[in-house]
Amino acid sequence: MQLLLHQIIINEFKSNGVVAANDNLSSSLSISSPIVMERNSPLSASSSPSSPTATTSTTQSSVFDVLPSDCQWNMNSQYKHDRTMMFVTGKNDYLQLVAGEKVIYDFTCHLDQQLKFSLDDVIHIANGDNHSIFLTSDGKAFGIGSNTQGQLGEFNVEFGVLFEIKIKQSKRGRITKVACGSFHSIILNSDGSIWVTGDNSFHQLGIEVDHLKCFTKVEFQQDSPISHISTSYSHTLCYSERDNILYSMGTTFGDDTEYFTPHRLTFFDDKDFKLTSVNAGYRYSAFLTSNHTVYIMGKIEKYNVFEPTQLNLFEPLVQVFSGGKHLFLKTISNQFYGLGMNDDKQLPFSKVITGTIEPQLLQLPTHEQVSDMAAGSYHTALTTSSGNIYVCGWSELGQTGLGKNTITADCTPLSLDPSVVLDISRGTTSVKLFLSSSADNSFILLKRAHNIGRFYCRLFHSVLSCNSLCDVKIISHPADHTATTEAKK
Repeated sequence: MQLLLHQIIINEFKSNGVVAANDNLSSSLSISSPIVMERNSPLSASSSPSSPTATTSTTQSSVFDVLPSDCQWNMNSQYKHDRTMMFVTGKNDYLQLVAGEKVIYDFTCHLDQQLKFSLDDVIHIANGDNHSIFLTSDGKAFGIGSNTQGQLGEFNVEFGVLFEIKIKQSKRGRITKVACGSFHSIILNSDGSIWVTGDNSFHQLGIEVDHLKCFTKVEFQQDSPISHISTSYSHTLCYSERDNILYSMGTTFGDDTEYFTPHRLTFFDDKDFKLTSVNAGYRYSAFLTSNHTVYIMGKIEKYNVFEPTQLNLFEPLVQVFSGGKHLFLKTISNQFYGLGMNDDKQLPFSKVITGTIEPQLLQLPTHEQVSDMAAGSYHTALTTSSGNIYVCGWSELGQTGLGKNTITADCTPLSLDPSVVLDISRGTTSVKLFLSSSADNSFILLKRAHNIGRFYCRLFHSVLSCNSLCDVKIISHPADHTATTEAKK
């Protein structure tokens, strides 16, 4: 009976597309103990917000020090708060983190009622030096923060108030991607058009003006739909996957060459592959190809790379995470490598002192493995297979959430409730990290897998008092030691 229920649980995980962070789901999933844990995952504050303690680079800091009482997964709440939660920390002088002090030193929680959209629908968060843009799954974008240089693309922006960004000149399509530089913003429409606004000091907007106050369409020489965008402090990358055309705008190379309007980069034209992502760092660019290789160019660490140069690794690469002056590479075997500057300890678990142009394997000192990560201006965040969230790097503006007195931090795990760590490790709570090469703050989304909770209610209604959700009968057959489960939703 127990083995059958065990198999039913695993099959339900697979059928719902929920994959545990660790590979061996079968061996890690037990029938007796985790059932209540999966359903009841309290996020409890470990210390009072009224009495913060000084933190050093080796001290754990609670993510939930300032967690409001209604922002908890309570053991007895029966999923009353079963919704996505957003935690923010760092520079907040224009309320680009939605609410709070000018600098937030410990992760603070936001819920849906504070926003104009559901956090369940958020698919990306782009943030600049003092503004943020949220992209939702229905193709809408919402902005908040400073608009002093037109970076939010509206003439009348109310301070600290979220508003929906609308491209008035665009008559069709929906927003599919957003990207923020330090003081500018870029939007990709579903028709392949690019719209830009904000500061244009380096001509990173591809239009020959000093700045733009509203979103303006970029004109390209070839009529090619753009599919990938990325931007940073002084340059922008746009790529058409259909036509295999790469454009650059602004300061692209290490010699500070500037392109006033979209300039076609022809290096990849004669290659037998396409680009699957383009990534703009502070003064460098990185390109991931369909052949699972990565090329970099620009200024990284103390080296100037004047044309795209392939990084040599012994296995295929599947993802690139670009920060200000550092970046990370993920291989097909789930190994992570880092390169670039490390003067603020932004390369975690590496032996690099100041920086490197050669990719270095990130080796955690425990049995854990990195499962996902994000790179900020001078800081880094990552999640592990065991459900921990680590942060490191420059934190003078609170961007690591490790407390007010932390200037730079070695890779330090955030203090999470053990049940939350368990949920993350099994995939029943997903973590999304949003850091930007142009911003000194961090966003973390924690999203509960609703279908898993409902499944446990269906299967164990007599234990968990879920009679209102389902009607389940478990029929045992002692003769042949088999069992069947009948469920009526």
